[in-house]
Amino acid sequence: MQQQDIQQQKDQWLEEIDMTLTEQQCRELGWEQTTLFVEMFSFLCMAVISCALVMYRGGTHDY
Repeated sequence: MQQQDIQQQKDQWLEEIDMTLTEQQCRELGWEQTTLFVEMFSFLCMAVISCALVMYRGGTHDY
């Protein structure tokens, strides 16, 4: 039970740090929309590449 609480605290702490960094970067760089666009574009590229690999390799996974 205690381990779970510690894990939740870590996750929350990381999220807070992540949000703080993101807000700071946006303020420093002043290009919130561009950053968001780049993130969306890179995510889309990764999704397309993943789908293409799965289709190309016949959906087999080597884990």
